Parts: sequence; C-alpha cells; structure tokens
Amino acid sequence: MGKLIMGLKDLSSLVTPNNILATGGVRLVPDDSVTFIAEIVRPWGTVSDAEVGLLGVPFDGCVSYRPGTRFGPDSIRQALKLGTTYSVALDQDFSGLHLVDCGDVIASNVIKDMHDRVESVMSILFENRIFPLTIGGDHSISYPCIRALSRKNRGTRVGVIDFDAHFDSRKALPGREHSGMWVEQIQSMDGLPVAAANIVQIGIGDFAYSREYRNSILNHGGSFYTPQDIRNKGLETVVDKAVEQATRGVEALYVTVDIDCIQQAYAPGTSVPNPVGLSPWDLLAALDRISVHPLFSGFDLVEVAPPLDIDGMTSRLGAEIIRRVLCGLSSRFR
Repeated sequence: MGKLIMGLKDLSSLVTPNNILATGGVRLVPDDSVTFIAEIVRPWGTVSDAEVGLLGVPFDGCVSYRPGTRFGPDSIRQALKLGTTYSVALDQDFSGLHLVDCGDVIASNVIKDMHDRVESVMSILFENRIFPLTIGGDHSISYPCIRALSRKNRGTRVGVIDFDAHFDSRKALPGREHSGMWVEQIQSMDGLPVAAANIVQIGIGDFAYSREYRNSILNHGGSFYTPQDIRNKGLETVVDKAVEQATRGVEALYVTVDIDCIQQAYAPGTSVPNPVGLSPWDLLAALDRISVHPLFSGFDLVEVAPPLDIDGMTSRLGAEIIRRVLCGLSSRFR
C-alpha cells in the first residue's frame, strides 16, 4: 500500500488494494471543465484528511439463491469511471470531497472470519472519522458494518433505514447462515443491539413471506413500506416518517440499499429480481433527502450480481446511486 500517513493504521492484513478507479475516466472529447471520480479518489493512507472511504466487500458466501455478488465491487467501480462528479439534477458537484479507495476486504469462505474482517476495517474508518461507503457483496455484510458502528466510542445507538424487497428477518440458524437474517442479527448482537423501533424498511415486496413476519415486525415496533405505499402516501411523506422513526433516540443512522428493491426492468442483475419494485427515481430522491441528515454515518450498496446482469445496466445504476450519496455528503460536509 506504500508509505502510510503517520497516525493511520495499516490495512494490508485486511484488504487488498483496488486500482480500478486510479486508471481514470473515459474522456470521449477533450473537456477541462469536467472532473471524473478517478481524479479525486486517493489510495488509503496517502492523505491525512480523508472524509469518505470506498470499501469493496467481494463476498457472496451467504447468498441463498443465485451467487455472483462477489463481482459487484469491481463492476460498480468500472461503472463509476464513466461519469463525472457533477449532478445536473441537484446542481451539486462532489469533486471537493476528500475521497479514498480503501480497497477490497480479503475474502474468506468462513463467514465469521469474513464478517470480522469487515468489522475491523469499518472500525478503523470510524476511528479516523471517515464515512464508510461500502460496496458488496451480499446483504449479510450489513451486519458487521452496523456492528462496528454500534461499538464506536464504546457504544453508539444506531438506527437503520433499509431499502429492500425482503424483510431479511429470518431466525439465525448456526451452520445455515444466509443473507436473509441480518436484520434479526443486528437486533440480537452484543453491546447495543439495534432496537426494532429504529429499523425502517422501504420497498418490501409481495409473495416472499407470511403474515407472521409482517405481524412480528409491527408488534415489536418496527415499520415497513411497500412500493404501493410510496405511490399512495407519497415519497416525501414516507421518507420523512422513516427518518424520524429511525433516528428517534439514536446517535447514528445507517442506510443500506439492496438493489433488489428496484424493479427488474432497471436492475436485472441480482439474485432475486423484482418485477414490481421501486423505480430508480424513487430511490434516488429518497437518498437525496437522507444523505444530508446530520446523523447519517454509514452506507452500503449490496446484491449487485454482474454475472446475472444485462449489458452492465445494474452496475451502472449502482454507480449512479453511489454518486448521488456522494453529492449529499459533499453538500453536508462543505
């Protein structure tokens, strides 16, 4: 990883460097007015004032259906190279962000080892006050990310907003771990578990669960919204209620996006494509509102599976999601 800035921990035992973004953007015509993300991203340890850290987690050992998400971090980085740092829709440019690419967590076939490595890297980012922007990988990786945040400063109460087609709240079965149980895990982890009342799920789809799951969430004080709720109640109303509930009485807000919350017309490259999910515009508008919140402390994008994709369209959508979050963070940090 080269010579480290004094005071920063060496990540070489936990991650491998990733140089995809370092090769620069694609300039089809000469234009000095535009900035590509490769022009602002730096490798871990080379700057002392990093604000946001990209972290890849190429792991799909907990996928319960079709694997392929371990290729997500590389594919999304490739797609990130194709766009500039300026959003016309928001009139916001994130080129002023101090952004580092931390590399990819070294993969392990042992789930606990993999999750422990993810948590270790995340803890280092939090210690250095660097906002972690994590690219998966399957949805099980949200568990160690949130666990690291909850252990920050010897105990931090965390709220979670989960954009997802699935409740992911099945009971944990030792030896049969899968990505559909991380919501249950964060409520039963050591230290400061996430309270059910501070977990809000947006985009929950049909015909994957039973009434017992729905009732259990509501009886424990949690809440969820379906794509139909977005249409009936309005996006702004739903998002504002979600933020209010997730942040009530907590010190940090974590946001996770499972790409299967999006309609499969826009996101076919995932383990379980969703025929009636959210639109990309629903998700982007929601993230625009959430990413400027002062408690927003960590983000992940998961379940993009390039081998299942069509012409890279899901990876390109993933890159767009990340750019919009970076715009929100830039607005907040500046």
